[in-house]
Order: sequence, then structure tokens, then C-alpha cells
Amino acid sequence: MELLERFVKTLFENEDPKKPNCYEHYNPLNGRPSFYRGVDDYQHSWIIDLFFKYIVGLYFSEDGTLFFDPFPFDWNFKVTNLRVAGEALEVYKRNNVFTVKVSGKEVFYGEFEGRIPIVKFA
Repeated sequence: MELLERFVKTLFENEDPKKPNCYEHYNPLNGRPSFYRGVDDYQHSWIIDLFFKYIVGLYFSEDGTLFFDPFPFDWNFKVTNLRVAGEALEVYKRNNVFTVKVSGKEVFYGEFEGRIPIVKFA
């Protein structure tokens, strides 16, 4: 888990969560990003996918079921205004207590204990 946390921190300028980024090159000795070509506002879509899948804990199964199953990071976060198939999703984590809402309706509240189906999209 420590290695994963260290990797995630490289995706933020000076490890500041208000400055997400994905640099093209990193120094192999110290892990610092290279501001190659002066670009410092770049994100790959796969990084966003990793964020939603492993930190927020939202992922789809092959049958269209949306599951909630975050990794046990000790980070608070708030995701709002996320639209999926016409539904508004919100996920909050504060002091290891999660709140998951689908179109304003609370579908989960509490400490996370295992993979939970949230909604099935046809």
C-alpha cells in the first residue's frame, strides 16, 4: 500500500491534492516530475479511471452493475456532479465514513466493509 500511495502522490504538483497532474516524465532517481516543454496541466484518461476505480471505489461489472469497492486509503474526499447514464452520483469520505448517493438518494452510509452493488444500468 505504501508504494501505491507514493505513486499517487506523484500525480499531484508538490503532492498538493488541489493540483492534480500527470507528467510525461519523472526523474528515475527521485521521482520528481519533469516540466518537459513547460506542460504542467496534463491528465491521461487512465489516471482518472484509476482515481474513480480505486480511490473513490466506483467500477462497473460486465453486466452493467455499478459497484462501490474503494481501496483503504486514509484520505478524505468529495466527488459530486458525476453523471452516469442519466444518474447523478456523489461519493464522500470523511474520517473513514462513506456516503454514496444516486440521484440524491443515499444508497450507502458508514464504514466500508466490502464490495457493495450500488445500481444496475441496463
